[in-house]
Amino acid sequence: MQNAPIIIQGAMASETDYLISLLKGCEKILVGHYPFYKGELDGVPVVVSRTLIGMVNATAATVLGISHFAPRAVLNQGTCGGHDPNLHKGDIVIGKRYYNAASVNTAFVPQGGGVNLANWQIRKVEAVVDDAVCEVPYFSPDPAFYAAALAAAPFYKHGRAVEGVISSADIWNRELDRINWAYQNYQSSAEEMEIAAVAQICDTFHVPVLGVRILSNNEILGEDFDESTGVLCQEFCRHILAQYTSPKEGL
Repeated sequence: MQNAPIIIQGAMASETDYLISLLKGCEKILVGHYPFYKGELDGVPVVVSRTLIGMVNATAATVLGISHFAPRAVLNQGTCGGHDPNLHKGDIVIGKRYYNAASVNTAFVPQGGGVNLANWQIRKVEAVVDDAVCEVPYFSPDPAFYAAALAAAPFYKHGRAVEGVISSADIWNRELDRINWAYQNYQSSAEEMEIAAVAQICDTFHVPVLGVRILSNNEILGEDFDESTGVLCQEFCRHILAQYTSPKEGL
C-alpha cells in the first residue's frame, strides 16, 4: 500500500490545476468522462481527480478512482462557504465530521402552513459500514489522515486551519437563517457539495478518507466569493501529504 497513490480530489479547475501543474511525469487518464492526472507530488505517488461539482459527480468519480487506481487514501479538498461566524475567507476547516445536509425529515404541515426550519431534522443516511448496511448520522475521517492534517495546521500562514464540521448538499445557500440553523443545530462550520458522498463511498470500500475545505466566502460576514482561495487549499494539502507520508520530514 505504501506505493499505492493517494487520490486528491477537487471539483473545479481552481481546486485542482495548481496541483496538476506540480506533478512530475503527469499522465492524464480519462475514466468514463472523469479526468484523472497521475504523477508524483513532492516524492509521493498521487492521482489528482477533477470530480466536477455535486454529490452525484463526486460519487461517480470516487467509485471510478478507487476501482481504477486502488488508492492508499482519498483526500477531498477545495473551497466552501462559511457557516461559523468566527471563520473568515481564507481560513481552512479540517473536517472531523461530514454530514449530508440534503437528507432531511420535515414535520407534517398542512397546505398553506409555510416552511419552518424549526421542524427540519437531518436524517441518518443508509450506508455500508464494516460490510454491514446501517444508518449513520455522519461520516468521519481516517484517524491517521486526520492527525496528519492537524499536524500540518501550523504550516498554514494565510489564515487559521481549524477542525470543524462540514455539511454537504447540492445547495448554494445564501439564506442567513438557514446558515445559522445549520451552525446552531449541527455545529456546521462550512458547506460544500462533495465530501459526505466521497466519505460514504470510501467507507464502503475501506479506503481512508479526509475532507479539507478553505472558506472562499462567508455570507454571515458579508465576505464575497473568491475562487483564488482554492490555490491556498492545494498548497496546504501538500503539507498534509508530507505529514501523512513522512511526518518527521515535512516538505
